Amino acid sequence: MKKDEEYVDPTIWLPKSDFGHYCPVTYVKNNWLHKGSREFESTINGKTYWFAGEAEQAEFKFNPTRFLSDIKLPLAPPPPKICIIGMKGSGVTTQIDMLAKKFKIEKSNMLDDYMKCLNAEKNNR
Repeated sequence: MKKDEEYVDPTIWLPKSDFGHYCPVTYVKNNWLHKGSREFESTINGKTYWFAGEAEQAEFKFNPTRFLSDIKLPLAPPPPKICIIGMKGSGVTTQIDMLAKKFKIEKSNMLDDYMKCLNAEKNNR
């Protein structure tokens, strides 16, 4: 190679995974599209995968079939997540119930979810 030529990494020509630039681990585990980073890139079976972080990359490398075998392609977008806020008595719960029924989506109470997470962390300590 000549001194003035720039080195080009040959892995940039590898095909992207079916997940594109999104992390397959967060998609399968959390049903959430999270953009991966080139910093956490792995090549498996001739395709490149980008991951949200080092932990996701390690988990994928440990057992890639868990994240690739049950996936129906093309990827379907995750179900919508809608946040409605308002003062007590303003009809927030009624609106949430109506939307959940109409669009057949799961409803969630952030306070209850937060308290479950907080108590789980507390019990782990």
